[in-house]
Amino acid sequence: MSLFLAGLRGVDGAYWKIARLDNIPAWRTYVHIIFPQLRAAFFTAFVLLFAVAAKSYDLVVTLTGGGPGFSSDLPARFVVDQLARQQLGLGAAGACILLITVAATVGPYIHMEIRRQQHA
Repeated sequence: MSLFLAGLRGVDGAYWKIARLDNIPAWRTYVHIIFPQLRAAFFTAFVLLFAVAAKSYDLVVTLTGGGPGFSSDLPARFVVDQLARQQLGLGAAGACILLITVAATVGPYIHMEIRRQQHA
């Protein structure tokens, strides 16, 4: 929430005045002007929440013990369980899949930002 509040404070008030002068509805002002300026805040919040979800192994093991059954399985828990069973190949493969998932999520945004900076 604090990321979005900081991002909203960074938006210039002149945009709102111009939108009111041109009789633009508030929802269109948000969609076409405000939300694109908050792209960095959205991305930061997404990456932070994704990292917390990917690393929530300790919470799952502490609160539920990994059960009942497979109801609270997570990728990080799978990797740690395989390494504890001395199945290093399967644990390493799971860790690589986790890394590829994170890279596939973050990679397109980084590529888009680099292209936008080159064109600017």
